[in-house]
Amino acid sequence: MHLTFEGCKPYKENTDWNWLLVGLPLDVTETYRPGAKEGPDAIRNASVSIETYSPFLDLDLSEYNIADYGNINLDGLDIERAIEIIYKKARELSSYKIGFFGGEHTVSLGILKAMKERYENLYVVVADAHTDLRDEYEGQKINHATWLKRAIEFIQPENIILLGVRSGTREEFAHRLLEMREDADLDDGTIHKLEKADAVYLSIDIDALDAPYVPGCGNPEPGGLHYKEMEELVHWLGTSTNLVGFDIVEVAPKYDVSQITAITAARLAREIIASSLARV
Repeated sequence: MHLTFEGCKPYKENTDWNWLLVGLPLDVTETYRPGAKEGPDAIRNASVSIETYSPFLDLDLSEYNIADYGNINLDGLDIERAIEIIYKKARELSSYKIGFFGGEHTVSLGILKAMKERYENLYVVVADAHTDLRDEYEGQKINHATWLKRAIEFIQPENIILLGVRSGTREEFAHRLLEMREDADLDDGTIHKLEKADAVYLSIDIDALDAPYVPGCGNPEPGGLHYKEMEELVHWLGTSTNLVGFDIVEVAPKYDVSQITAITAARLAREIIASSLARV
């Protein structure tokens, strides 16, 4: 059965969509708790449990033209081929604002390649418990633990802000070319450059949140962001910057017995889209 995010319409070409949602069911390089390929449909299913109306923003997604494109078929592909397919699809749809549901965090690499082609002065805000800046991991150059290292090979590191980070190697934490914070508090200089940026992309690894909020993820890490901190961040990004897309990744339903992780991801998606629409 094809699941659709609550309040969305099925995708049709040649339609003036306010937002598109796309599922990327990829789980090729996960090394601790696999299962993120089931994340996109888990988030869609959980969206039924929340309203389409955001009381904080006084905005209802059902009153806008938002389409659920469905999932991209990535079955049986190696990581390089999967990233290439994701890149081509993101490039094809990049005239729209797009939200992606992962899948392992490596999917962001293909998305960002397409976004960087469309928006030369692209800024990227990443919320993640882990640095993901290793040059290789378990013999792989493209991996859930290396994707951000690969991204800074084509995006200026000073255009990347990494929030909620609290796990990585000594060498990764010594990486000073991009901004890294354990919290989600942006200083005045960062706020100014994001407000002035041509385009901003937000990538949320669900493990950026404190572990009790998100038990159903590949690598839960204690001591993370509280939900309200994350919600305040996405509200600000949506209403104050030109947010052109986002992804929410690493939801792993097999460990999410209570479905709280998928529900949290679904609500974050609602708030990201609503805040962007509130800016228009």
